[in-house]
Amino acid sequence: MSISYIGNEEILSDYFENPELPKKCPVCRHTIIVNIYLFTNTKYEEGVGYSEVLFQCVNSDCNSLFIGKYAKYSGFSELY
Repeated sequence: MSISYIGNEEILSDYFENPELPKKCPVCRHTIIVNIYLFTNTKYEEGVGYSEVLFQCVNSDCNSLFIGKYAKYSGFSELY
């Protein structure tokens, strides 16, 4: 498995077409704009590629790290 540094949404777009970013922190539930740090290489299962991205909540009372999982198929990527 390889891990790559991302840093911002523009670089994330190089890996995922129209990447949807988390809108709420899963820990504190506040609406946020996330910091983006790392992602893992794509793992393929039944024609669908899966990658994980490390995000950080920017809410100063939280600052939690959490992982978002993306599915990639047919030139489309989806956060779930």
